[in-house]
Amino acid sequence: MPKIIKRPDRTDWYVWINGKRVSTGTRNYRLAERVAAELERKALLPADRTCDFETAAKSFIEIHVSGKRPGTQDMYEKKLRQLARVLGAKTPINEIIAEPIDAYTAQRRKEGAKDPTIGKELVALRGVLKLAIRHRKYIHSLDQVMPKWSSSSTPKERWCPPDEVWAIICQLPEHRGAVVAFHVATGSNWTECFSARREDVEGDDVFLRGTKREARRRRTPVYPWNRPFLDYALKHGESEGALFRPWPGMRYDLKRVCDRLGIPSVSSNDLRSSYGMWLRLRGVSPSLIGTALGHTDGRMAERRYAKVPVDKLRALIDMELRSPKTVPAAPNTPNSPSNPTTNQD
Repeated sequence: MPKIIKRPDRTDWYVWINGKRVSTGTRNYRLAERVAAELERKALLPADRTCDFETAAKSFIEIHVSGKRPGTQDMYEKKLRQLARVLGAKTPINEIIAEPIDAYTAQRRKEGAKDPTIGKELVALRGVLKLAIRHRKYIHSLDQVMPKWSSSSTPKERWCPPDEVWAIICQLPEHRGAVVAFHVATGSNWTECFSARREDVEGDDVFLRGTKREARRRRTPVYPWNRPFLDYALKHGESEGALFRPWPGMRYDLKRVCDRLGIPSVSSNDLRSSYGMWLRLRGVSPSLIGTALGHTDGRMAERRYAKVPVDKLRALIDMELRSPKTVPAAPNTPNSPSNPTTNQD
């Protein structure tokens, strides 16, 4: 810690940095200590501070992202591309401070990005800046430049009943309807669906090639109520290689179909959620639904599938009440008929 002094003719505390007396800008001694430590840290950094954001991002990907699962790598690369687009790939890393970051979040909101999405982009930015500090290329404190941001997401409530799914399928070409059918038959996400192959279907279960985390590589069971959708997908899917052709405009095409049918728009993830909700309406617990969907634990499933439509709530409660394990045995108290007391006096 550099020595902190006070000039007789001044009220601020001063500190000596590289042979120069620099004001801390405060009369508070404890705050002056923190300012002095930050000034010393900046003084110890190398004189060359020309590293730009693109270079720092590449270092972050090579060191911290390259060893992660493909889905995680893809996520970080997408977030860093958004950051480079708005902040500027050639922007010097030390010019990325609080004001540009606040402008970035405002710009992304104007573009329609949701707060959870922006939160993930800020997580990627923090990782880049943190590595740059370790490499002595970034001179600012992350606590001072990074905003406080909640990245928690609110699960969507959109899902489709089976007759609505069939209506969507009938409005699409057969090879596109097969994609929709596979989503609701297996609970697969977009990547898992378009990675599927015909040989992944074995009897009453389907192997899903998830990439986001280890739990996403899983076998999911097929039941009589979702078997017709799987049969449709297999009937109209490709005979060799990937089961489905690429569908770049899937979201747009589904929106157009839903507008034609007069129903809310659906996405690939909404179709996946439909599989989970169908399980819930059949009395399956959210924790088991989370396992079937490849979640690491049951927390997301509890948030998403604990809520059920009011018209289905009575049936689920009745189902729980009919289960013997949910009916507690009467306590064996001294006054209960099964354990009569005897007066010994």
